[in-house]
Amino acid sequence: MNWNFINAIPECLSYLAPGYLMLTIYQYILYSDQNDSAKMPDKCIKSIVLSFFLRVVMGLCLPNIEIDSTMGYLMLFVAAILFGCILALVLRCEQIQDMLYKIGIDRTPCENIWDDVVKDECWIRIYNKDESSYIGKLYHMEILNVSPLFS
Repeated sequence: MNWNFINAIPECLSYLAPGYLMLTIYQYILYSDQNDSAKMPDKCIKSIVLSFFLRVVMGLCLPNIEIDSTMGYLMLFVAAILFGCILALVLRCEQIQDMLYKIGIDRTPCENIWDDVVKDECWIRIYNKDESSYIGKLYHMEILNVSPLFS
């Protein structure tokens, strides 16, 4: 049995696990679909790139801590959690979305149109299949849900 391969597993995981954790937290905060097993190779590549980015940033910001030590791995996971949370929360901010739209990036982190179009206390009209409609002022809507409930 090749023991070099077994001894290299923790280092290989250090290039995958922090990025995967960061992506998972980012998707969880934005309520995006996490049951995408068909996109697993894509997510693994993104995880490796993000883990490498985190390792480089940690090497620049904390040069006294060796990344391949227990403390380095712990700091890597903490940084992944923090960066995942911060990135998701920043992208949900309306001011950031407006700034991105002004520079030509008109994508949204929201999965449905309701989160971008409808705000609390706006007037809306809902049409039924039988061509009747209801009009009223929106007081509450579930945010970041694919099929939100209105009241």
